[in-house]
Amino acid sequence: MIALGKAAGDMAAVALKHIAIDAGLVILPRGGMPPDVAMPPHIEVIFAAHPVPDCESARAGMRSLALAQRLGSDDRLLVLLSGGGSALMVAPAPPLTLADKIAINEQLLRSGAPIADMNRVRQRVSLTKGGGLAAAAAPAEVITLVVSDIPGDDIALVASGPTMAAADDPELSLVAARWGVDLPSRLCDPKLLGAPMSRSIACVANADRALAAMAVSLEAAGYACLNLGGALVGDAADLGRQHAALALAYAASGVRHAIVSGGETSVMVRGVSGRGGRNLSYLAGLALALNEHPDIVAMAADSDGIDGNSGLAGAMIFPDTLARLMADGLDLASLVEACDTACAFRALNDAIETGPTYTNVNDLRCILVR
Repeated sequence: MIALGKAAGDMAAVALKHIAIDAGLVILPRGGMPPDVAMPPHIEVIFAAHPVPDCESARAGMRSLALAQRLGSDDRLLVLLSGGGSALMVAPAPPLTLADKIAINEQLLRSGAPIADMNRVRQRVSLTKGGGLAAAAAPAEVITLVVSDIPGDDIALVASGPTMAAADDPELSLVAARWGVDLPSRLCDPKLLGAPMSRSIACVANADRALAAMAVSLEAAGYACLNLGGALVGDAADLGRQHAALALAYAASGVRHAIVSGGETSVMVRGVSGRGGRNLSYLAGLALALNEHPDIVAMAADSDGIDGNSGLAGAMIFPDTLARLMADGLDLASLVEACDTACAFRALNDAIETGPTYTNVNDLRCILVR
């Protein structure tokens, strides 16, 4: 068994209850092991860095390849994937080094690129991603279970697809140029592995299932619920403004409505000192466009408990959000431009702070119109 990502601890614990596992590796972010979960001695645990890889991420890559390569035709490899795995397990494709991988990841995170394009780049510079782990395990059977954090649930892109190559194969240089990512000049444009890949692969949890559960609860509370689905992407603040227009239209109808959505927006990072995240930027765009409408409140949070570099999961907005910020001498529009929205929601005590949730189906958002 190899369990990788923010949900790796719980996924591995469930697998160990139901399956006889001879050896295993669990790769998690630091602080990412649920407090009620402990791994038996024959399961190795590696804590690595996220969202930028470190030396432990490289060790996780080497240990994963070593485990896979020792398997034979009578063996099965169970791979449990969840979001965050791209940084937690790295194996730079020669002639790249760990320093190269770190530099590429830092550029991707600041570029505003959608997660799908970020992971397409990551797949092409790795020995484990894009089906590389499954190739290392051949001829063993590979079974993959996925908790998806990818809008649209292209499971070949979750954790950059260590057991499955993406169906599309865009030229690496074109994807990098689109988002202003400088690749090392010595890097060629390797082709993704077409086979072998996981013979059995299934998505066991995603944003759409979470949103469906939210909708059931909201309808039971008396709201007519509009579910926009779990695959929304684009600039975070722009999406907030678009959703404000929907909410204002519902407010004029006089009927209680809820608008729920998921996915992964993006933020073009400007400057180096700001603290924020895509959910906070979304809420800021929403609040500014609502302009203190008295009948609308909202929340947005990352389901893994970490929104960008803010240290928060997300936040809430209320009809008096802008007025309270003004009273504190804070201009929300300026903070959005500076990518420094966390200070606004902390100042108002309207931040949502959960710590790690030990799962990840990406962003979840809810607007209530009374």
